[in-house]
Amino acid sequence: MSTDKKINIVVWGLGKHAINNIIPAISRCKNTNTFGFFSRDKNIVKKSSEKYGGKSWGSSKEMLADQEIDVVFLTTPPGLHYKQGTEILQSRKNLWCDKPLTTSLEHTKDLINLSVNNNLSLCEGFMYLYHPQYRRLKEILDSKILGEIKTIHCRLGAHWGKSSVDPGFRFKKNLGGSSLYDVGSYPLSLISDLFNEEDFTIPFSNVIKEESDPVDMNGIAVLETGGNISCILEWANDKSYKNDIDIWGDNGSLHTEFIFSKKPEHQALITLTDLYGNKTSETLKSSNHFELMIESFSNMLENPKKIVNEKDRILRVAKLLDRVEKESK
Repeated sequence: MSTDKKINIVVWGLGKHAINNIIPAISRCKNTNTFGFFSRDKNIVKKSSEKYGGKSWGSSKEMLADQEIDVVFLTTPPGLHYKQGTEILQSRKNLWCDKPLTTSLEHTKDLINLSVNNNLSLCEGFMYLYHPQYRRLKEILDSKILGEIKTIHCRLGAHWGKSSVDPGFRFKKNLGGSSLYDVGSYPLSLISDLFNEEDFTIPFSNVIKEESDPVDMNGIAVLETGGNISCILEWANDKSYKNDIDIWGDNGSLHTEFIFSKKPEHQALITLTDLYGNKTSETLKSSNHFELMIESFSNMLENPKKIVNEKDRILRVAKLLDRVEKESK
């Protein structure tokens, strides 16, 4: 793909996340063009097309036959990703997808293999990976200022209880509802990215599902790395809001809030505590991590090594999610 041509992207699925985050990010990226929109809700398609000037189609088959499309960004419920993702890749379109790519290790492997066979990119939308907050966290760990890391405690949760106004797919098993895959995938992806290894042991895992609930609502897992670091990960769809990470080393510790989802105007605060309890804080500039993610995905199309690295990252996370689910007590 020529670097002087904007990448034509279709957004498939026009829920609140796509409307508020993905489409504006695509429209503001210098490398990408909001080429069109597809959804069962024709009124939303019409509004999006009027606002951004994109095309629309009568069916997914018609849309996928359009030879001008370079990428389809899939933002439908997770339970639909495998079937729709297969159709996208078979039509020889690059597939960028909201997380999780699928809710099955075998399905994820299938999509990866299909993308490799068709020489296409495959990207999964963990937006926090591209934010300065996360990159700064990695720099601090690499600097060894905290000494040898002993424990990492990471939590993400919100109250998507049955009283929520619009929980969407989260209580529907057939649409991929699962607190593990919807929420737990964030801390698990973080640990997978920080250590980039597959020799984690899982001393404890509990994916919690009450008999009265159609899907798992929360969970906890303890992972140990090859370097003897204990990682305590918690996630929930039925608790009060939590979104933070604590890292404890033998020379100091680190804490930061809103490590995963955050508003574009949020100025992340990273607090370091030294050996004697003295605290210093660093405030980072605000950034839109969805825009940074789209920019990174677009640059990937000109870099085969980055395409391979992204698929490797996707597979590592899928394997870890699968293990946590299967090893649950």
